Amino acid sequence: MISTKEITDELKSHPILRHVYKLLERWKAKEARLLNLTTSHRKIELKLSEDRYKNDLSYLLISMHEPIKMNGPFDWDNADIEIQFDKGNYRVVDTVNQFELTCNDVSVRECKLG
Repeated sequence: MISTKEITDELKSHPILRHVYKLLERWKAKEARLLNLTTSHRKIELKLSEDRYKNDLSYLLISMHEPIKMNGPFDWDNADIEIQFDKGNYRVVDTVNQFELTCNDVSVRECKLG
């Protein structure tokens, strides 16, 4: 299993996750909110920001494509997100806040408005 919590050679060579661990560390302890569930493209997004109820000038957006299963809250404080890759699936996990979503693909981008 590859995890963004452990910097390994496997993580450094993964085409998606090799840059993600730095972004997740930068957005640690922020507020999290699930949004934009779409059924046509089967995607759900997780936004990390200073205030989940405002349209912040900057935030981290984790898009989880083809979700398989989810367990946990829809929003929470003090996010500590980890992304794992194992057996062809991704898991977006926040152990402390009891959140877990398994999906077929994931993308992460930092958004800055203004």
